[in-house]
Amino acid sequence: MTTGQSASPVRQDGVKRSRRSLEPKAPLNGGGDTPAERPEFFTERVDAGLPKLPHVALATLGGTVTMARIDQAPGALPVLDADQLVAAVPGLDGLAKLTTATLASLPSASLHRSLLAHTLRWAQERIEAGARGVVLLQGTDTIEETAYWFGLHWRHAEPLVVTGAMRLSDAAGADGPANLLGAVAVALDPASRQRGVLVVFNDEIHACRWVQKMDSISTAAFASPGIGPLGRVVEGRPRFHHPPAELPRPLPPPQREVRVARLDVGLDDDGALLDVVAQSGFEGLLVAGYGAGHVPQTWVSRLERLAGSMPVVVAGRPGCGPTLAATYRFAGGEIDLRERGIQMAGWLSPAKARVLLRALLAAGIARGRLAEFWSPHAEP
Repeated sequence: MTTGQSASPVRQDGVKRSRRSLEPKAPLNGGGDTPAERPEFFTERVDAGLPKLPHVALATLGGTVTMARIDQAPGALPVLDADQLVAAVPGLDGLAKLTTATLASLPSASLHRSLLAHTLRWAQERIEAGARGVVLLQGTDTIEETAYWFGLHWRHAEPLVVTGAMRLSDAAGADGPANLLGAVAVALDPASRQRGVLVVFNDEIHACRWVQKMDSISTAAFASPGIGPLGRVVEGRPRFHHPPAELPRPLPPPQREVRVARLDVGLDDDGALLDVVAQSGFEGLLVAGYGAGHVPQTWVSRLERLAGSMPVVVAGRPGCGPTLAATYRFAGGEIDLRERGIQMAGWLSPAKARVLLRALLAAGIARGRLAEFWSPHAEP
């Protein structure tokens, strides 16, 4: 259920309906470098004739879920706001009273940390104002990174649920409405408490720490490799497989901007790009290594020099399974790398490991305490 300040048409059953059209609007700006430059659009509408419903806050950042074609022109743009998305979901108005906000209208490839920090503050304020949960819609290309970043800083028992869509809003069989409905159902359910930030997609519920985008176009694009989903949405209600697990302590808020590079190993790579990292003002490096966390022997001396001046973390390029700690001693194997002062990523994918390294440095965690803070995040 959503609420408004202006009069709305009334059906015979007495329930007010918004006059808002589902026709695409002009694209919102949403691209400023600071929160003050980004317009924030709130709408609240209260439907008559319905019992009091629990409160859920919902915001959009853009992405495919908000995209449609304009005037038959080729290609889609993010043009729908939060109210229009809500209006397209049958049954949603009977689940919750929704406070909606359009915080940005960007493809997810263009999301940035200052916008994420602004969104996190907005979500926390909604919980402190009494919302039972928060739902965030965005583009899918970076959900595995943004959801994890939110999860590293989320301090509430109430859930923050992230979702989106793989198909355009005006496509046949658009998946956005079903994903939105499932996300709201998960945000409302008491069983979702104490689980941190969740990703709901295609009726599956995933932990933000493990979820990855595994397909470029499928509506079943998300999975948690090696771990599995936390549960599923069945007949409109979440069904969790296990009780909530203990989560790592939330990190302090970011104190400053930090640049962390990422390099992927490749066959017969001489590691020359490591010299570029050393000379380019980065404060940390994430390496997506072979297998369980290995690099070519041509990389070893350069990595050791880098590790003397910045934190270096090596993750496994496959994105499923952990890095090892004590199996291989050859030059570039995990024993060799650890002896040279390099941190292994554990079970975190390369994308997640870079997010964690950047968040730890931005929170002011000293290099000497990196391993101490890393371990709670790197194990299931």
